Amino acid sequence: MTYEWLAQFGGESGLVLITDADAFRDWTGAVYDDDYRLDPDCDYARLMAVVFADDDEVEAAAIDAGIVWQMEDAGIAEVATGDRGLLIMRSWADDSGEPARAFAAGSAGQETEVTAGELQIASGRVAVVWAPVAGSDATLRGTQIDCPGMLNLGTVVPLPPGRYTAAYGSHEDDGWSCRWIRFDRQPGTDKP
Repeated sequence: MTYEWLAQFGGESGLVLITDADAFRDWTGAVYDDDYRLDPDCDYARLMAVVFADDDEVEAAAIDAGIVWQMEDAGIAEVATGDRGLLIMRSWADDSGEPARAFAAGSAGQETEVTAGELQIASGRVAVVWAPVAGSDATLRGTQIDCPGMLNLGTVVPLPPGRYTAAYGSHEDDGWSCRWIRFDRQPGTDKP
């Protein structure tokens, strides 16, 4: 499968929300009280309860709003689309990152993947965003998601309507490593 790398985005923690772009508008993100305690009723608190349910981090999981993926700590992730879906990857590389891109996009990467759930896209656009960001605080600049005081916290890219199977993986090699989550469109699911 061939992918076109379209965007990069960053976040201060490793949790990324992948959801239909229209559904992102209702995402409350992280809401804190005056003592900087996370409101247990906000979307981010519910996401954290899934990711850290058993004192064990989950790498990716289905939640009501979509799929959450752990890109591992603060950093930059890349987003690509292809003829079957979407690929999001975080890499640590001594060079350009091309070996990591090739591995995550290729069949060798797919052989090691673990299924995380399904994502329904109705709008024809997917939001990939640092999970604490609230949809109401976000500004879309081109395809880039910004919020007050912070830039490039996510992206919105075209993705044909349908149901997508999410699967994640990771790989280490000499001089580079990567982790990714792939969304492959299920045949015959173009109508929600």
